[in-house]
Amino acid sequence: MNNVNSQLRATLATAMHHLEAQLGVLDRLLKEEESYPLWVWHEKDPSKARLQVRQIVTAIDYRDGQDPVSTRICPALVGVSCATLEAIRHANQAKADLQKALKSIDGIKIEEQNQETGTFLLRPLIKIALASLGHARLHRRQATRKFVILEQTPESVSFIWSRLPKIESIDIEEARRRLEARLEKVQGNPVLIKADLSRLDRLVSNERLAIVNPPHIHPRANIAWTIEKKTTRRGQKRAVLPIFYPSTRYDRLPRLRPLPEEPPLPGSRLRRNDATIETTPFLLTIRAHRYMSFA
Repeated sequence: MNNVNSQLRATLATAMHHLEAQLGVLDRLLKEEESYPLWVWHEKDPSKARLQVRQIVTAIDYRDGQDPVSTRICPALVGVSCATLEAIRHANQAKADLQKALKSIDGIKIEEQNQETGTFLLRPLIKIALASLGHARLHRRQATRKFVILEQTPESVSFIWSRLPKIESIDIEEARRRLEARLEKVQGNPVLIKADLSRLDRLVSNERLAIVNPPHIHPRANIAWTIEKKTTRRGQKRAVLPIFYPSTRYDRLPRLRPLPEEPPLPGSRLRRNDATIETTPFLLTIRAHRYMSFA
């Protein structure tokens, strides 16, 4: 087992060092491309904007004061050379390799002796390995999320706030289990929970319900390209990180609609991509909606 753990740690170390090297190359290239087109949300000074892009690109650890459940974002549109695009592709592959190495070591615990008491404790191997690599504060999501690359220069880019509800599909038995657990632990009004259990009894056994949780709000970009015969191709990309596209020095930015200062206020309706789900919750205490196909 020790040999296996040593091999896993060696693989993780190789993946981590490779990512660090690739990000270092990318950081240098971005620094050198000062005259390339660039837009960064909330930053009008070109030098500060470029520095901000470089900082988010190389941010793989938690910084002081960062919320432990949050990830740093930097909506931006960055024109880069073909060499830099290739470096970004290499960085994305290094991120994928690191993700694989991290998954392979997840859940493994080893005995470690407490130097003060002499007792042995079980500790996650991944924490020990990351600390030895100088990344005890690794932000896994930031370190492994891939950069967005556009293979062609866009005609226009429009940044928007996307409000996507988190939806979980459950069956009748799972809904009953959750309601009964709430009733047993007195989580909420018992009268409402019993009313929900009564409603559940009226459903057919194969029906599924949708648990609609608070939405995940994040920036996205609507992108348009002009192709042959002046037709337009459109697409959408996540924009929590800078979006990179091929450009040359001193080019102008594509037509751009910046990201609004704040996300829009939440509406009362479910979003369009949830049209298969009834708007009003069927089970109030666990926010379970019926699918229209069953209603």
